[in-house]
Amino acid sequence: MEPLTEEDLREMVLRLAHEIRNPLATIQSGIQLVQHLLKAPGGAAASPEEIEEYLASALDEVRRIDHTVRDLQRFVRLGTRTASHRIEVRRLVEEALGRIAHDGARKEPEVRLVRGPACQVVADFELLATALVELLQNALGVSPPEGTVTVGWRIRERRVELVVEDDGPGVADENREKILRPFFSTSTQGTGLGLSVVQRVCKLSQGGFQWENRQSGGCRFTMILPEA
Repeated sequence: MEPLTEEDLREMVLRLAHEIRNPLATIQSGIQLVQHLLKAPGGAAASPEEIEEYLASALDEVRRIDHTVRDLQRFVRLGTRTASHRIEVRRLVEEALGRIAHDGARKEPEVRLVRGPACQVVADFELLATALVELLQNALGVSPPEGTVTVGWRIRERRVELVVEDDGPGVADENREKILRPFFSTSTQGTGLGLSVVQRVCKLSQGGFQWENRQSGGCRFTMILPEA
């Protein structure tokens, strides 16, 4: 893995501090509020429902911290252990689609699958699936609820191209040179490691990673892998 620059390390520290301190503040205030309700004068106490609500909120924030730490661990360990096998691209895409987390409480963008020809690549299945999930989650996160996220694959010059397109705002000119840097993100949530992970996985798979703003709006991300 390429060494991190001083700017990368500074971005990492600031991002981790934000991603960990904010949930901790929520957990602390929730615990303090429950303590206050339990010790309310006159014998008044919080209802079991109120306590359950505060505890559920605290658990959500714990999961957020855990997700941040796991993202960082995965990034640091990436490439230390890989196993190459023949992979059916259709199966890989279907596996990634099955892993996407859906929030049933709100409307989400439609995910459209564009099937390509039968083909295989030689790589680490788990690494590729993880990278593709990162791209899909990123596309869903930037697209409006009424938008569409498209995923598919094609073959060009003996190389398999896995393509994910979103209906988001695209990448601003001032961020074009930054979006693949570790820990860079325009979102208030997340570690900013997703696209860096995808780029690294493609490199480990003897391939490449490209992106571009679409003329119709949104972005197109392409994982390029040698065809088996």
